[in-house]
Amino acid sequence: MKKVKVFLVSLFALILGAFCFASCGGDEGVEGKYIFSYISTTVGGEPVIVNAGEEYNGVLFAEDFMTIEIDGNGEFSIEMKMPGEEALSQKGTWEEGEGNVVVLTVEGSSQEVTIEDGVLIFDIPTLGIVTLEK
Repeated sequence: MKKVKVFLVSLFALILGAFCFASCGGDEGVEGKYIFSYISTTVGGEPVIVNAGEEYNGVLFAEDFMTIEIDGNGEFSIEMKMPGEEALSQKGTWEEGEGNVVVLTVEGSSQEVTIEDGVLIFDIPTLGIVTLEK
């Protein structure tokens, strides 16, 4: 349980620190609310996928585990809710990059991420790939 909480706190810190995000391509535009779908990582050399609504090491990864809301005026917010903990949240700005890329910036730290079909994906090299859907 403690390892999972450390993992989750590290995930949130890396999201805010390294800041890797994405949003959707196509006609929908990038604006909208994205909710947690799954996380894909490797533990002990073995692939692990934890879907929304599933437990991993005693921690429930609910759909509201992580949400990102991108609005039409160039701002966005991210919120992460860990079981038994207070929600963590942060706000920043966004702008469209080339192709299916959106650049999200928090406190001067920016990251480009690709998006497709209403699915927001960001890769944290030391933790894994987090996927959210509109």
